[in-house]
Amino acid sequence: MAYFSTRAGFPASLLLKDLGTGKIRKLLSHDTRVESVHTGNFTNTSRALAISPDGKRLAFAGAKNHLESIYLYELERGGLKRLPLEGFQTVAMPSFSPDGRSLAFSGMKGGSTDIYLVDIESREVRRLTDDPQDDQSPNFAPDGKSVAYSSELELPGQDELYQRRLYRVSLEGGRVERISDLPGSARDPVHSPDGSRLLFCLERRGFYEVYEL
Repeated sequence: MAYFSTRAGFPASLLLKDLGTGKIRKLLSHDTRVESVHTGNFTNTSRALAISPDGKRLAFAGAKNHLESIYLYELERGGLKRLPLEGFQTVAMPSFSPDGRSLAFSGMKGGSTDIYLVDIESREVRRLTDDPQDDQSPNFAPDGKSVAYSSELELPGQDELYQRRLYRVSLEGGRVERISDLPGSARDPVHSPDGSRLLFCLERRGFYEVYEL
């Protein structure tokens, strides 16, 4: 299990724990190659790490000299690789495609945060959503044909002005559909291995619960 810890201070350390032996290995801590790692947006921490389907790579977002990038850590042989993403004000929440060849991520350009796709080898970037809402926490469907994500809504007259709903965007054609409409803020969708279910966190009036769709 990979996770971030601020036990040793900031920036957070990147740790890997063997669940069988309990042994903890420090992968990254106060590294000069990454000045800061991103653990969430604003006051809400969100899923910030992604492990490739073959278990060999760990992806996370960070910054060096105010330049946003996605970083890939080689879990078997060690080593850190930077995947530069030019023109982005922020980059966060990478998610591997089922074939491990690309990453979906949340990125801000021109003050607008949308979902993007980057090919790991060619570094070609493709925009998946294009709207004024704040789009976050993408997660690939197991068949690789769509990406689920969380998007912010402004709802005047509601007891909570800003809320979040879950959406799904098709990689072929770019069709976007809303897939949840529960009051509150739905975040961090995760598909089940067979793609039949979607688990997510819902925050409502300061309380957090796990839901299954």
